[in-house]
Amino acid sequence: MHSNNFVIAVKHQGRVLREHVDLVTLPFGAEYSLYLKNLNSVRAMATVTIDGQSVTDGCKLIIPANDSIELERFIKGGNLHSGNRLKFIERNAAVEQHRGIGAEDGLVRVEFWREQPAPVWTSVHHYYDTWHPNRPPYFPHPYKLGGNITYGSNCHSSIAHDSGFRSFNSTGGETLRSASCNFMQQSIGNAQAGVGQNATPTNDAGITVGGSHSSQSFSSSLGFPVEAASTVLTLRLRGEVAGKPVTQPVVVNQNVSCGTCGLSSRSSAQFCSRCGAGLIRY
Repeated sequence: MHSNNFVIAVKHQGRVLREHVDLVTLPFGAEYSLYLKNLNSVRAMATVTIDGQSVTDGCKLIIPANDSIELERFIKGGNLHSGNRLKFIERNAAVEQHRGIGAEDGLVRVEFWREQPAPVWTSVHHYYDTWHPNRPPYFPHPYKLGGNITYGSNCHSSIAHDSGFRSFNSTGGETLRSASCNFMQQSIGNAQAGVGQNATPTNDAGITVGGSHSSQSFSSSLGFPVEAASTVLTLRLRGEVAGKPVTQPVVVNQNVSCGTCGLSSRSSAQFCSRCGAGLIRY
């Protein structure tokens, strides 16, 4: 999914999962990661919310210009060195009875802010009124902001200056940059996500919980002024299609088999070219 030069995707075992509008299909019990890309020419900050809860401990991720990050774990309690992976499970009757049903269950929400360009300062020469010697001299402010920005005491009231985190690999070299409190991501290895499923799933509703251990680490980094307007992208995770549990995640390059005539079609096809049946199941 993309908007305003921002991209988000769900990945499983390193493969991007296919989206249909805002739906992403993967098995219950699968661990996944979130891929965030900034296609703008300036840096960006992002917050990640899953099931209505912050995944990044209330902090922001920093994404360099024309770069991307991949978030594979929860950041909790200020632990920047390790944590639990993101794992999608069924919201079955036992889960619903214990934790209840949330209005945002199954939703992945990412909010982006672009870096605010630095203001252009231009010099204004002092002016002295020599035509009216009895009037006091007039000295305007020596500097003014260029463009359409008006200088004033409240001109920076909407700008958030946050700290952030940078990322490094196991050899000490800097890798992906992510996060701001801000976070910049330090990615140390990617273990394959385990896939499983409940024996008797009852619906496609699922929630994200802590999975296996992840050594993905983060470091604090200085923030920067951002624009007041943000871009929000939202995906919905589901683990069941047409009343049947999903056994394999649906990836972008996976062919689609027609359930009516059996013809295999490209992953982007919506209808079977042989019999005309719809290939996307709801």
